[in-house]
Amino acid sequence: MDGEAGEEFDAISWPLALSSDGSVVAYQARLGQDQFCVVGRRKSRAYQSVGLPALSENGSVVAFAASDGDGWRIIRNGKAGPRFDWVGNLALHPGGGRLAYTAELREAGKLKSVVVVDGVAGPSFDRVTPPVLSGDGSTVGYAGLKDRDWTIVVGPREFPVSGEVTRVVLSHDATQFAYAVDEGTHRRVIGPSGSGPQFDWIGEAAFMKDGRVVYLAARGARKYVCVEDQSIPLGGDDIGGLWPFPDGTHIGVVVREERAVEWRALKVPARRGSIAKE
Repeated sequence: MDGEAGEEFDAISWPLALSSDGSVVAYQARLGQDQFCVVGRRKSRAYQSVGLPALSENGSVVAFAASDGDGWRIIRNGKAGPRFDWVGNLALHPGGGRLAYTAELREAGKLKSVVVVDGVAGPSFDRVTPPVLSGDGSTVGYAGLKDRDWTIVVGPREFPVSGEVTRVVLSHDATQFAYAVDEGTHRRVIGPSGSGPQFDWIGEAAFMKDGRVVYLAARGARKYVCVEDQSIPLGGDDIGGLWPFPDGTHIGVVVREERAVEWRALKVPARRGSIAKE
């Protein structure tokens, strides 16, 4: 870090978790049979297994999954949460005040999934999507499958939907939500304005400042950034890192082509129009 080597381990996880200014780094590390969560120069006690950590924006809050072979818990700033058969998919609000994650536990001999929000488990499902937090931190959203039916959960509200849900996204104040569905031969995003076009793959998604949904998608080898019904083609072998600018003027995306990686800032299009690279 800053040119100085840290403690030596047998293995270190990737990607690293970073604070917004890059001054705090957190990662999972293994030494022999022991695993640790390392934050800067400090490492946790040894566990049998440790998951990838989540770090707050200012680096003051770190959370990670850990197990000693008798179940899994979330460790948040050194404090252990309730025990489950498995935990993962951590969603830590940038401010560090709210934490949600997926957990599995057995009910009547069957493995069930729940989303735990600030230490409190929600309703049980056969399967859940990774939880997401609204930008203001007020609400947690996810989708759950029970008896072959999918439900979108937004805070205390539930919305039955059709199709296999693969991800959920919330607006900043959680007044709107969108979700991606797998319909067998194709995938699409369904949001406040209706159902989007068909794609082979749907990636990261987010709400923009003006309330429209932006997401990454692909048909065959062709990659796109989509703003509701507008599909903007991109070159490259892989895309990721979707980031709507806070001022609503541009959409950031990372495009990889062979060994070259490029950060692109795309101007947000009007409701109907084209998009230009800057």
